[in-house]
Formats: sequence, C-alpha cells, structure tokens
Amino acid sequence: MHLYLSSYHIGHQGHSLAHLALGKRALVVTNALDFSNDSERLRLGTEREIAGLADLGIAAEILDLRDYFGFQSLLSEKLTAAGMLWVVGGNTFLLRKAMHLSGLDELIQGKRDDEHFLYGGYSAGICVLSPSLEIKAFKFAPIYFSVS
Repeated sequence: MHLYLSSYHIGHQGHSLAHLALGKRALVVTNALDFSNDSERLRLGTEREIAGLADLGIAAEILDLRDYFGFQSLLSEKLTAAGMLWVVGGNTFLLRKAMHLSGLDELIQGKRDDEHFLYGGYSAGICVLSPSLEIKAFKFAPIYFSVS
C-alpha cells in the first residue's frame, strides 16, 4: 500500500498524490464529519474535496461508510475496483467507529501488502491509521511568569 498523508487537505505535494493515483479512482470517505447537521457546509466541503482531486486529474466519488455497515464484502468489491481511498479530517472517533462497523478497518489491513493500492487523507483520516487512539496524559510543571 502506498500512503499519501497530509496534515490539512491535499497539502503542497499534490503532484506526488497525482503520480501515486495514476489510473485509480478515489473513494472519498467523509464519515469523520457525521457529527454535523449543517447540510450546506457538508455539501460545500464535499464539493471542495472532489474538486481538489479533480484538479489533479483524479476521478472521485463519495463513499459513505454507513451504507456498508454489515456489508463488508460489497465494500471490498468497491474498494478493489477503485484502488484508492481519500479519507478526510473531522472527528477521529466517529470515523474509526464507521470504519469498524463497515469492515473498512479490516479491508485496509488486508491491503497493506498491495503495492497498487493508495490510501490518502489528512487529519482524522490519518489518525485512524494509528494502532491505538488511546490518549496519553502528560504532566508538566507549571511555568510562571512575573509581570512587572
């Protein structure tokens, strides 16, 4: 599997993404935004994602993981046919849950050795690749400033 990971949107290496995506169709996963009920904002964001990929010559379509809850085999077929995922930012925990319920998490693991598959994304879309979402607490000594 090839990875294209960015902190925010496509970033400054879009030419590299375009090269990796040659001949692939992107499935755009926006389930990290499932918390929002602002349909206009979601529509505009989705259009921006599709347009950004199209500007690089990458055909794309939305993949709503909720449509595949309990239907992993159908999702597997769709994923194999496309050859690429583009996973957007938002709520990491909602995204991770949707990936689990659809079986996408297992399908991605199965693609690890597939040199033809491309996983791209940003923010929450890359956080979910971590082996754990466990939060570690750090303790720091407070820093005091004197104001004169």
